[in-house]
Amino acid sequence: MYGSTITDIRDLTDSDPAADLPLRIVKRREFFGHIIKAATATEATTFLSALPCRRSPGHVRCSGSIAVEKSDAYPGPFIYWSCTRCGDNGRIAGYHGCRYDLERPASKTSTDPDDPWLEVPLTLSEYRAWISGDMIPYDLDSLRLIYAVRVDRDQVTLAGFESDIDPLHEAVAADGNHERKPARRMLLQAIFEKLKALG
Repeated sequence: MYGSTITDIRDLTDSDPAADLPLRIVKRREFFGHIIKAATATEATTFLSALPCRRSPGHVRCSGSIAVEKSDAYPGPFIYWSCTRCGDNGRIAGYHGCRYDLERPASKTSTDPDDPWLEVPLTLSEYRAWISGDMIPYDLDSLRLIYAVRVDRDQVTLAGFESDIDPLHEAVAADGNHERKPARRMLLQAIFEKLKALG
């Protein structure tokens, strides 16, 4: 088990975004950024995200997923996170209003029978490729859907109302067209086909 990493995200983001930072700092910031996005994408306070662990013990990538817990209790607010497999864990402070904060939306309900609730099964490989690499900018509502994805026994599910999921078709297609790495482009194509099949 690894020791806890205590982080104030402002220490990693207050500098000029265009500054030439060491790669290890950039990777650390992006890892914590993914956790903040997952934590703030919904109102849920405790959940198992589909985010991958950052560790590669013995040069073998840890296959665990990141469990997330939010607390507003004093002296918070904090986001607590931990890997389900290797035990890597930590606490993030200072995330409200940062560039990764997706501003927890109010719960949305729909009584329109023409706007059904949909669930799209994804593989861990598809999802983790989606949020990695040179991901294009997505609109805020789409990012909330993407980072609200949960994992249960290695089954990853993208869920939302049809009116919210529908705009993802074109965004994923654009992301795939923009991607230069064949492996990620292929996985984005698989996601696109699953979204397209809903129509």
